[in-house]
Amino acid sequence: MRAPGSVRALPARFGEPYGGVLSRELAALHDLTRRRIADAVSAGMISPVLNTKRKPSTVKPQSAPRAAAPARPAVRPLPYMTAEITLTGGISGEVWSINLATVSREFATAKAGNARAVLLSINSVGGDANEAFNVNAALRLFSRSTGPVIAYIGPYARAASGATIVALAADFIIVDPAAVGMMVHAPSGGTPEVRSLATNRLVSLYRDRTSLGSEDAIRGLLEGCGDTWLAPGACLDDGFADEIAERERAVEVARACAARAPMWPEAVWSPRRAALQVREAYAAAARR
Repeated sequence: MRAPGSVRALPARFGEPYGGVLSRELAALHDLTRRRIADAVSAGMISPVLNTKRKPSTVKPQSAPRAAAPARPAVRPLPYMTAEITLTGGISGEVWSINLATVSREFATAKAGNARAVLLSINSVGGDANEAFNVNAALRLFSRSTGPVIAYIGPYARAASGATIVALAADFIIVDPAAVGMMVHAPSGGTPEVRSLATNRLVSLYRDRTSLGSEDAIRGLLEGCGDTWLAPGACLDDGFADEIAERERAVEVARACAARAPMWPEAVWSPRRAALQVREAYAAAARR
């Protein structure tokens, strides 16, 4: 036994007597470990340099090629849509009434929503003739640039006075059998020059769109009879309407026109040609 506080000498390398004394068990374990390492090196199981176990080399079988993923279908464009715009109230420059600003905003929204045909429901007592002609021009512009406008006067609805100017801008006009109908009269209000200009424009519109006849006959109707109300049958007879039908028919006609919208715009717009195109579009859709 060494004295307390004495320091035992450390070996120079592993395997030498530790301080001159090494147990038999430790020596035997040391010799056995060295022999096993030598046998593993000679057998090629471990590397003498890296001293790491070598795994038997195996060739990993090549997996079968994966089937190509099916191609995704191309994104189909949205189908052409039909928008419905409702015009109710008077025609004036006020923000709550029918005017160029409100109608242009509604049609811009419809166009942004991929609408290629518009079903225009009208129920108006009329109002400012100049504002009505502005709305008429906006509807004509949409018809020539985007797609047809189908006007519809529903049950108990009317298109009176300046509202007839708006309705006659449509490519096709449908009046419900239960509608009040239309009313025409000479422009009123303003100076005589303003009234004369409005009357001339109104006579030209009625001459081109309706079957009332000559300008003299139209002037006589406007200036001599006061308010002239046209029932649905009279609207059809005088050319203010192209068909008498209920709402379901108006929706079908608008959808049929939307399907033909890409080929719709024409170099020269005319009401007769527009009405004929609407009938052809609906007939083509019915044959499918």
